[in-house]
Amino acid sequence: MNEWEQRDEQQRRDTETFRRIHRMVKRGYAPDWSITDVEDAIWLDHPGEGPALQIYPDGKVVSRGGSAKLDPQAAEEHDRIYNDERGDHDRFDRWLASVPLPSLRERTRAGRERLIYRPGCLVLFFAGSLAFGKALEWSWKAIAGG
Repeated sequence: MNEWEQRDEQQRRDTETFRRIHRMVKRGYAPDWSITDVEDAIWLDHPGEGPALQIYPDGKVVSRGGSAKLDPQAAEEHDRIYNDERGDHDRFDRWLASVPLPSLRERTRAGRERLIYRPGCLVLFFAGSLAFGKALEWSWKAIAGG
């Protein structure tokens, strides 16, 4: 492979990598930036029933834990889709079409937890603390006779 062909192949891989990232985000995947020990891959989570994934700079998509079959037609490694050949484009599209879109409830789970459940728990905690304090105060008054 001469230099021009190598450059052309690298450009194809780069374009395909960004296309894959955009398609996965449209399908509901979101990057998990909490994982900081791996810097050569983007970790993606699906709020619904889709598998957790890693995507590498060369466009390879790998199922975290190897539990999901991304490419059932592969000879050995079913948990990954490479970006080596032009046919890998179709394999990726077929697999992504099989991933269900997250429901409205699944998509808004993080916002509900952050904006409703956490503040609600704090309010309940403080209300419970005040009620417990008042109960202690009334108990003390009843015991002390005051």
